[in-house]
Amino acid sequence: MVISPNYYKEQFKEKSLKELILERNNLIEKLNQYENKKILQAMGENETEDFVKPSPKDIYYWNNYYLKEITDLIIEKLKKNQGE
Repeated sequence: MVISPNYYKEQFKEKSLKELILERNNLIEKLNQYENKKILQAMGENETEDFVKPSPKDIYYWNNYYLKEITDLIIEKLKKNQGE
């Protein structure tokens, strides 16, 4: 399931810095897996998973948006912690 970047960000707003970092690392791992399999290897052949919705390409697209949102939250949390 794909959700809007704003809704995604809202889900993590109250999480701890550790939880945010773990989520960011999870997103980066998913992005790396897609890039390694679909872009760097340039397989060029369709696989069964390419025909499901949302497609791996769509998920990759949205995970990049989510990565931006989670990184923004990490920066906000770090700034807040420095001010304490």
